[in-house]
Amino acid sequence: MVTPTKDEIRVEALKVYMEESYRAGLEDIPTPEDHELKEGNYWERAKIDLMTSPEAEATDELLAYLEYSASELEEVVVKSENLKDLLAASRKLEGIEARTKDLRQKRREEKEEAKLRIAELERQLEEARAPPPPPPLPPSGLSKAQKTSLEDAYRRVFEEAGITRIPMATFRDELAALQEDLKDVERERAFELAYRRIVNVARSILPARPPPVVAPPTPPAPPPAVAPAVEMLGPRKRIVETFTCWVPECLELCTLDQDLMRRVTIVPVLKAITTRGPRHEPLLTFPPLFYYTCEKHRQEKFGFKSIYDALAFLLFESRSSGKRLTVTKGTLTAAGLDAEDIANIQVAAARWMSS
Repeated sequence: MVTPTKDEIRVEALKVYMEESYRAGLEDIPTPEDHELKEGNYWERAKIDLMTSPEAEATDELLAYLEYSASELEEVVVKSENLKDLLAASRKLEGIEARTKDLRQKRREEKEEAKLRIAELERQLEEARAPPPPPPLPPSGLSKAQKTSLEDAYRRVFEEAGITRIPMATFRDELAALQEDLKDVERERAFELAYRRIVNVARSILPARPPPVVAPPTPPAPPPAVAPAVEMLGPRKRIVETFTCWVPECLELCTLDQDLMRRVTIVPVLKAITTRGPRHEPLLTFPPLFYYTCEKHRQEKFGFKSIYDALAFLLFESRSSGKRLTVTKGTLTAAGLDAEDIANIQVAAARWMSS
């Protein structure tokens, strides 16, 4: 039995290795080295398979038989003295030698085929192991059709303005610069940028149009005459209302001067000077609960006992603090308060002067 060559064993070992790897579900199969095939027992298994295959055994037996027959005929040729036997043996020996030559040629061809199979198998394994090629890059720069569209857009700007002599030299210079600047930019994006640039260039060299004739604006209608709030309230009058304190479970009877409440909550006056300018607003900005509670609960919830007490605090703050309050006796008079009101405020101011 003839032992298979190293190349034949490698081909068969790689074949066994690949078949078992595919059956195991492996996808990225690396190409094993000879020592890896030997360590994994693939090399020995392949050698045994080749030596015990029917084709190998038949070829080896035939070669052995032919070589044995040739040696016997050579002895016959050497020992024979009969010319007829010598010629017959010689022709038979020639046939055996030709047959042996053919078999040996076949073995050489099989070896060459084995080498080709090894190369092809290694190539397939390399392809299976190699990463997929990167996707092709999208086209970049301006195409011929896009350049034509840019020229049409450039011309259209002038045609819409009624200009027949179009400066095409400017377009050609600008297009050449854009081709160079946008050669590595994705094509659709490049066209978008080039279109915007071309249109802007065309508009920038259009002759200036005369300004349209605009009719003089119609003077605004004078605002309707509105009487100041203090005039609408008329002269000071005392309208006193008696009610029960709005605080739940408080049964205290309270009084409220409705006219005084309207004047301090409706009439705007110059109350302060701020960084944004003069501030006009009513003297007091308390919610209704302030006016409809008893003195005790006004003090608890708002810090003031009455309307006069709150106005007295404004006078005191205007004189002593840096808050830029501008409340004076004149401010109180502007809100429509009379001398009796101002006297009551001065009495309440004694509390703040002493505190």
